[in-house]
Amino acid sequence: MIKRKIVCLFALLCVSAFIFGGCGYGAESGGEGNISAVENITVSIGNDGVIECGAEGVSFGLDVTVTGTKDRNVMFIIDEAENFVTVNGADYVLTVAAGVPEGYVFTLTVVSAKDRSKYAALNFTVDRTDIEPEPIGPVEPVTPDPPVPQGPFVPVDFENYSGAPVYLSNGRIQAPDKYLVDDFRAGVNADRWYISTQTWGGLADYQGCKTENVSYTADGILLLKAQGRYSTDIPLSGAAVITRETYGTGSYSVAMKVMPRLGACNALWTYYYGRGGRDNHEIDIELPGHRTPGGGEIGYDRVLNTNWVSETSYTSSGNFTASPANDGKWHLYRFDWHTYPAPRVDYYVDGVLTHSETRNVPSVKGLFWMGVWLPNAWCGQPDFEVDYMMIDWFSFVPFDQPAEESWPVPGGYEADVKNYPSYPVAMPSADYISNGTFEGNAEAWKGGRITGGAYAGNNALSLSGSEYASQKITAVYGGFKYDLSAYAAGTGCIEVTYYARNGSILSTDRLDVDSSDYNKFTKQIIAPEGCDYIVISLKANGNVIYDNVSLKIR
Repeated sequence: MIKRKIVCLFALLCVSAFIFGGCGYGAESGGEGNISAVENITVSIGNDGVIECGAEGVSFGLDVTVTGTKDRNVMFIIDEAENFVTVNGADYVLTVAAGVPEGYVFTLTVVSAKDRSKYAALNFTVDRTDIEPEPIGPVEPVTPDPPVPQGPFVPVDFENYSGAPVYLSNGRIQAPDKYLVDDFRAGVNADRWYISTQTWGGLADYQGCKTENVSYTADGILLLKAQGRYSTDIPLSGAAVITRETYGTGSYSVAMKVMPRLGACNALWTYYYGRGGRDNHEIDIELPGHRTPGGGEIGYDRVLNTNWVSETSYTSSGNFTASPANDGKWHLYRFDWHTYPAPRVDYYVDGVLTHSETRNVPSVKGLFWMGVWLPNAWCGQPDFEVDYMMIDWFSFVPFDQPAEESWPVPGGYEADVKNYPSYPVAMPSADYISNGTFEGNAEAWKGGRITGGAYAGNNALSLSGSEYASQKITAVYGGFKYDLSAYAAGTGCIEVTYYARNGSILSTDRLDVDSSDYNKFTKQIIAPEGCDYIVISLKANGNVIYDNVSLKIR
């Protein structure tokens, strides 16, 4: 198990007795609106990657440099298997403790405090000078590995790429001029994409990926539908598309909106499975994330970054993001896959590095998947009706770094081209309420009676006396703003109770209902800090009928 330590909280570089520096790339990330670079910040580490030391350990100064900004503050992050390495933030001295084993490997990452997307990382290997190498006998001659390709290892026009999203006036993220694979303005191109019909995972009654759950809008949004437990169409089903072309080392970027509630995994991943199951080469971005190791604390305030080389050899990291992914906005998800000069995968959200991994890095090209599927509990319970994962575009910047060729296919689990969506659909509206029209699965609500006398359609919810009906809504975070509305006739109220993750009540909101005929009642609500989920309760104070209950993020 690798341990990550943040060991120096933004100490000032200018007072060090050493030379400090760095390399990084890109513009600073902002909110909506155009984002432009105001400082060309670089971060670098000038030390050699081999540390010579004896049994007593060693200390030495770090050669770190930050340029392009007056703010020279940095943060040190150490990734190591044990606890042998520390950094003194006051004088930039790295210490390897006594007893460190020969060949011990760790990674040091230096991150700019001004812009956390600017960083430098260096892999260190310990050379124990007090340990004599064991003699070895004669060995058979071996054929040397082919030379590693030389030349530009990333495209020249990518060297200063920040990855920070540039938002358009409609809230979408500007697609790149180069390296764009698809923006789905022509629908789901059968020459470019498979549609998966595969089933995996351990959720009981899960029906897998369904062709019917894949659609697109006229303005080029790919819609991947997840159907939860309360769906009356294909309950417990998901959707995924797969490139027909394999992709290797490079930068993968997807502009995406996740579904608003827990219960399904919104995922982007490369995948190669072969050699009789010995190989499972995979790089994953998955949301919602959870605490690692051990799971728990599931939420859209984390992203799960995982890479695999076999079904038992993988590394997974649940990392906090700057803002929860289900805030109703488009976000840019990216990973950069390197095999030279050393294997590494860098993961980003909106241009900000969330994790850098040097273990279990794939070496074989694979197909690229985008999909939403229903795991067994580790993304929460699928207690929802229908939600969507939305893709605006996918781009790929190839790196001139080696990766083994492969010729994978989905294995017979792909849709017939004649069943691909052939016409656009209207953009769906994300509603946090399940069965708010009371025309669907009544199990979405606890309590109440489904009756006639609806405002629209056939059914409504009837309550009398002090009865109430309630529904839990997950992944509601502090500062999120919603529009709550319902049509009602009678006397009662709609109560919103805000809960922390530990189940304690933070506060409540109330929308009173008092009308002899159907009337629309509305209220704007804001989740308090520390909120994790809410419970919506439709209550009676006498007799009341509710219909078309809705909760939409603003």
